[in-house]
Amino acid sequence: GIGIMVKVVGYARVSSKSQADNTSLAEQKRVIELYCSERGLELIGIFSDVGSGKSTTGRPGFESAMSTLADEDCQAIVGAKIDRLGRNTIDLLLLGETVREQGKEILVPGLNIDLETSAGRMFFRMLASAAEFDVDIINERFESGRKATRRAGGNIGGAPPLGKRASDKKHAPYEHSKTAA
Repeated sequence: GIGIMVKVVGYARVSSKSQADNTSLAEQKRVIELYCSERGLELIGIFSDVGSGKSTTGRPGFESAMSTLADEDCQAIVGAKIDRLGRNTIDLLLLGETVREQGKEILVPGLNIDLETSAGRMFFRMLASAAEFDVDIINERFESGRKATRRAGGNIGGAPPLGKRASDKKHAPYEHSKTAA
């Protein structure tokens, strides 16, 4: 007999406009398409967002992917990487619960996530926690850089500090090396 292809929906996300302008969204879509074609899955659409993954709210592409997933014909949501689906532990866990309650699946290339087993759910929770940890580390690095710039007398944006003009250098002062003429 003729086998019925399993229908899936894809989701891709980048954090910023600059990432959207390079190959990141296109690369995620390529990864999703390849994954589906290798497994004989019928990809009925790929939705995408440009914005933070810290929250699932305010992401119209994500909402469209989820409403497509809720359709009885669609069996899974496919993301290129777990952190593209979300970078907030609670939101990812809610996603996992929603998908499981619908009897659907989350598919990510290279990860075997089975929300029907306790081990699969534990694995998913660990991945969700790791995605949020990564965001925390990045934020700590940015804050450390901002503090170092302030300590060096630089301005990181906003109103210039008292005694400085907006035309003054925004970043920490640095020495110019003088060359002999």
